[in-house]
Amino acid sequence: MPHGITLTIDGALAQVTLSRPERLNAIDFAMGAAYRDACLEATSTPSLGAVILDAEGGAFCAGGDVLAMASGGATGADVTAAARVIHEGISALTSSAIPVVAAVRGAVAGGGIGLMLAADVVVAAPDLRVAGRYTDVGLTPDLGVSTLLVRAVGPRRATAILTLGREARCADCPCVGPRRGSPRAARTACPRDCAGVARRRDRGLRTGKASHPGLRCASLRGQP
Repeated sequence: MPHGITLTIDGALAQVTLSRPERLNAIDFAMGAAYRDACLEATSTPSLGAVILDAEGGAFCAGGDVLAMASGGATGADVTAAARVIHEGISALTSSAIPVVAAVRGAVAGGGIGLMLAADVVVAAPDLRVAGRYTDVGLTPDLGVSTLLVRAVGPRRATAILTLGREARCADCPCVGPRRGSPRAARTACPRDCAGVARRRDRGLRTGKASHPGLRCASLRGQP
């Protein structure tokens, strides 16, 4: 799949990979559309048992590629429309009964937080760093971040991350699950661990999401 996203389906396991490491997997307009299309395709495949979300390079996602947007002359309306496209992909994952597991390492900033927290389980490398960065560019949280981050870490901590420039590290970040040894080992082992978690928890997560719709993020609908 072009434009910075790779979708691989192997049996009952789908893998959606952010593939723009030269830009820390920051999302431009084309990549956002490709992400949406990959998530919709994965969640509409009846044979799937789980979805893995991961990224190439040393960072998971630096959020939106504001430099590309600014240099391309994008207007506020263009950015809002692009956020809605990406949000369709996030909503496809959060509203699906298919379990989603994210393998995350390095920097996660801005809208990348929404991509990470669209997963039911986050497998993190110890070099994980989560930061809002919205105030740095004069924007407000998008891509479900204002809902998902509050749900994951609570309102006070979410406020500190999103408005006060606080950075959350892996060791003290309650929104992540299993952690891997050294950063170097985690870069190769995280996706493998993630597949193991997805397969091991597939039945339980699927049953839980189907039986308890409240576990899904239906409240994301309508957010930009």
